[in-house]
Amino acid sequence: MAGTSNLQENGETIGGDGVIHRFDCVNLNVELKNNGCANATGVSATLTTTTPGVTVIQGSSNYPDMPIDATGTNLTPFQIQTAANFGCGTEIEFDLNLTFPNGSKTIHITVPTCTGGADQTIPANVLDANDPTQADRLGRDGQPSGCSGKACPGGGFPGTKRFQTFNFTNNSAAAACFTVTINAALGGAGDIESAAYLGTYDPINLCLNYLGDSGIVGLGTTVGSAPYSFTVPAGANFVVVVNTTGTITASSQFSGTVSGFVDDTAGSGPCPTP
Repeated sequence: MAGTSNLQENGETIGGDGVIHRFDCVNLNVELKNNGCANATGVSATLTTTTPGVTVIQGSSNYPDMPIDATGTNLTPFQIQTAANFGCGTEIEFDLNLTFPNGSKTIHITVPTCTGGADQTIPANVLDANDPTQADRLGRDGQPSGCSGKACPGGGFPGTKRFQTFNFTNNSAAAACFTVTINAALGGAGDIESAAYLGTYDPINLCLNYLGDSGIVGLGTTVGSAPYSFTVPAGANFVVVVNTTGTITASSQFSGTVSGFVDDTAGSGPCPTP
């Protein structure tokens, strides 16, 4: 079968600690794979970006010849510089413009930034008579929410419930997916559940500002851990709520972690002058 080469992105490697920070100079290598029907030879590339706060310092490189199904990485590392005020968490959009003897092609590449921020915690506590009350709770459909969102399951379960709230902020310059994991001791007097809300929580209107919830039955009685995820707009505050699902004197002890924050520390500084 005759045909032409077909170069496609096969992953990227970031130099240093493997993360692009603000005010950082990093090398970037882009691996290509030849998924076509002919050898790829004489390939050269130019890397460009229009993402604010990002400059391509070294953007030109040749690629090795790639037989059918083979991979190859730019022979000269690409080098990029981020500004001191670069918005951490913003994805960098690159175009890798390829030229070769029988044509040209542009491959679009998206690279995350400032990943690996430290988790934040929900301290160990119990729900008891010291906590405020609400007259309803969310239903539990058995489906923890994910990053793509979930419709609010609504209430309709009257009775006095105890709740606590914990406040956090998305420190990213872009919308980000967060994961809340509630850990609870087993054998409690009744289940607990958790939900997240954008900005503020209104215990009278359980679906107002709703972002996601734990969904499962048994947390704190027969189930020891419940993770769920949701997406928060850039720079926005969000509230994590933990509440009892029935009228009980005290819940089992619970704690939690919230992950998904960006690492806003500065990087290596300016690229060296050639």
